[in-house]
Amino acid sequence: MVRTPTGTNPYLYDSTRIAPEWVSWLRGTRPTPPTPEEAAAAAAARERARALGAAAAAARAVRAAAGAPPVRLTRQLGSGGGGEGPEAGAAAAARAAGVGGREKQ
Repeated sequence: MVRTPTGTNPYLYDSTRIAPEWVSWLRGTRPTPPTPEEAAAAAAARERARALGAAAAAARAVRAAAGAPPVRLTRQLGSGGGGEGPEAGAAAAARAAGVGGREKQ
């Protein structure tokens, strides 16, 4: 809602109150308006995303309160990071452990 000097006016335009699927139809980026079923599914998906975001924020707060470092997300590859394939990843792990091939000096 939009705050006015006299209070809240629910009839004033506020783009955050319009669902994205309706905005796309109103702007002409979508040929047909959303069906009621589609609008309900989109609203449920937005609510799930809000709940997941709140859960993630709560988990970060718990870790921060415990003094744990923040969790870093990294892309896990099947290889040693060079994109050579799974065999290269195993070979890199073996080299790091000093098994097979060249020995560490």
